[in-house]
Amino acid sequence: MDPEPPCLISAASTQLSAQDAGSQLIVSTLPTGLQVRVDGEARGVSPVRVPSLLPGSHLVEAILPSGEIITRVVELGANSSQVVELSAAPVQSE
Repeated sequence: MDPEPPCLISAASTQLSAQDAGSQLIVSTLPTGLQVRVDGEARGVSPVRVPSLLPGSHLVEAILPSGEIITRVVELGANSSQVVELSAAPVQSE
């Protein structure tokens, strides 16, 4: 029996690592009910919990009805949970 090509073995190893990851993001938006993507993958409507993420940098996006995209890059630690709040409202300075 021939062994699997290295690219298939690598993809399977990556998938197992992601399933074993204990880190998560909890994404809320203002306004609520926006489509949320993490690392380019649709993850649902806010507020949404995104489980099974690997530690490291993740691109979090919320899509407004106008099509405008609110983005933030977050650093996620190992076996951690982080709340990410994205707002379409302009930040007011004092």
